[in-house]
Formats: sequence, C-alpha cells, structure tokens
Amino acid sequence: MMVMAMVPPNFTFAVDWSTGSAATTLPTANFSVRKLEAIVYMDGQTYAYVDIVPFSDPYYPASYSSEIGVYSSPNGLTGWKYHGIVVPRGPAGSMDSGGVASPGAAVAPDGSVLLGYAAEASPSGGINRGIGLAIAPHPLGPFVKQAAPIAKPLGVCGGTGRCDDVIMQSRPGGEVHLYHSVKGGAPPVGCACVAGPTTRDPGCV
Repeated sequence: MMVMAMVPPNFTFAVDWSTGSAATTLPTANFSVRKLEAIVYMDGQTYAYVDIVPFSDPYYPASYSSEIGVYSSPNGLTGWKYHGIVVPRGPAGSMDSGGVASPGAAVAPDGSVLLGYAAEASPSGGINRGIGLAIAPHPLGPFVKQAAPIAKPLGVCGGTGRCDDVIMQSRPGGEVHLYHSVKGGAPPVGCACVAGPTTRDPGCV
C-alpha cells in the first residue's frame, strides 16, 4: 500500500546547497563540534546546543569526555556566535564525571529551557551511560543539573546497555517529552522513556 504525504504549499524537500558558506558555518577555535540540537526561543533567536570536543582532549577525535556548549543566531542560518560551555562534566565520582554529550533541548511554557544529555562516567567511554537533565531560565543559562537522573546508569542503561541520542519535544498542554536510545541492550517492555518537566516514567529510571 502506498501512503501519500500531504505537503504544505510552497514547501520543498530539495536541499539548497547554494545557501552554504562561511557565514552559515559554526565558528570553532581549538575544538570540534558533534551532535547539534537547536531551539527557537521566544526572543526570536535560534540557540544550538552541541558537543564540544577540544583538540587537546587525549581521546580526540572520540567524544567520550566532551561537554555541551551553545551557539546563537538571529535567524538560524547566519551570524552564529559561540557563547561557551553551558553544561560541563561533573565532579569526580559523579554520573557524568567522564563527559556529557548528545544534547536534546526544549522550551517549557514558563520560558525555562530543559536540556537533556547523555552522562558518561568514564572519560574513555564504556557501558552504563545514563541520561541527565539540566534546567535554565534562559537559553544561555545558568543551567542547573537535576539531582535525579532521567535514566540511571545502572537502571535501563545498565548491564550491556548504554543510553544516548537524546531528543526532546515540547508538546501541547505544556508537557516536554524526552526520548533516548539504549545501545547494546533493551529497555523494559512498555517503557516509553518519556519525561515531563516534573514527572518521569518510573519504568525507565
């Protein structure tokens, strides 16, 4: 059976490569950029959260020990400005002491920004990677990490599994959903791995 998608008027799936230039490229200094997640905030600016991997990192080009930085643009295409790290690695012994990566971002109804991330306990990588959440009143921060993880390193992300690839979505009614992958393992049956600003799926922790 063929399913026909309804395409809005004046919308095309064609890629316009002619718009690519130095003006549309994220500026970098002594680091590379990995996974990117962008939001359009209520001030009209686009904010892009990315993995920052310094060239000086002993594990470079692997991104296990990365941190999360943020860029802004007035239109989401050009004029990108780097504002620095907004979610750093945690202290020794913490769930994310090895690195934070794979950011997902969404805006709550009150204007606060929710930033989900993969939490790496070891800077050299490995299994048992959890999912954390940081919240800020503005896209540039300051972000405060929540004490309770979305997914514990030894819960759904434990055993042979590791959690990664955070995606977040603002929903009608004020909910914010967080989705993530489980690599090398399998989530419990019926576990949606979805969380709101103040609630979380107990089966996914």
